[in-house]
Amino acid sequence: MAPDISYHWGERPLHQYLRMHARKEPNRPAIIWYGQVITYGQLNDWSDRVARLLTSWGITIEDRVALYLGNCPQFIMTFLGVQKIGGIITPVSPAFKEWELQYQLNHSGSRVIILPYDRYSVFEAVRLTLKWNA
Repeated sequence: MAPDISYHWGERPLHQYLRMHARKEPNRPAIIWYGQVITYGQLNDWSDRVARLLTSWGITIEDRVALYLGNCPQFIMTFLGVQKIGGIITPVSPAFKEWELQYQLNHSGSRVIILPYDRYSVFEAVRLTLKWNA
């Protein structure tokens, strides 16, 4: 039997909890990454920036966004930014080879992909074979 979960502010999307924490305790650490502290205020601000960027690219509610990122703060910021505009996150394993990336992008319905520079060569190898214009 699953334990009862108590939600302090009720059942809400994760990005709404972030906004509440950012208002209440903006300087409290949200992420500590290799000794670098990212506060709730910073995380909220940076995910807002991601949301604005995606919106400027024409990404809207229910559009899929592929995240070809590893375990890093950028994944969390982008994940939350996509949620803030009502988008759908399609996580892509950073270990994917070309054929795996190609398959996922062609079958996920993603409109855009977010990736770090070190994964660009894998993406570039499949970019022209994608069903969507990247």
